[in-house]
Amino acid sequence: MKKILIFTLALGTTFMFNTNLIMIEANGKNLINYETLQPKKDIMVWKYKIINGRLYKRLFNESKERWETDWILV
Repeated sequence: MKKILIFTLALGTTFMFNTNLIMIEANGKNLINYETLQPKKDIMVWKYKIINGRLYKRLFNESKERWETDWILV
């Protein structure tokens, strides 16, 4: 009877420790939320157009979808 009780306690504690290690490993994998990652550098593009035979350019930020400069004569 004593051997069965010791064996049951040893088996129970082993199972309990193994379960805790598995839970810690599973929780450690979700440290980075990839949906909230954003690029650190903005994507800037020069846009060109011709007005009255003259070439103009303007800087556009494609990451934020806004103009960064006024029209500049080239």
